[in-house]
Amino acid sequence: MKGFTLVELLVAVAVLAIGLVGVLRSFLGAVTVLDHLNTRLAAVVLLDEKAGLALIDSYAPDREPFDQAEEPVTVRGRSGVFRSSREHLEDDFYKGLDRVTLSVMWKERNVAKDETMVFLEQGRI
Repeated sequence: MKGFTLVELLVAVAVLAIGLVGVLRSFLGAVTVLDHLNTRLAAVVLLDEKAGLALIDSYAPDREPFDQAEEPVTVRGRSGVFRSSREHLEDDFYKGLDRVTLSVMWKERNVAKDETMVFLEQGRI
């Protein structure tokens, strides 16, 4: 009679199980990275929206542009803080420009994460 012994079957099943565990761990790692990147993308979209609002506010004749602001936000279900600041640049090269810094900070798995956007804008005359 030809066949496999019990030891050969156990070794084959163990090798197969180890291979499957490796594949499943790589899938889990990919899902974790994808979740992290989706959260970062949501933060960048939020910053882009806030940048547009900051530009609109700075050109509204009846509103004074902000110097510093802070407000709570939610980034994909995670609570965070949005901060903005405007600095008038006095350097000859940048004369008449304001540096606007927007940032959003949140916690992800008890680790602080953040995204920041910095741009130059023509100051009010």
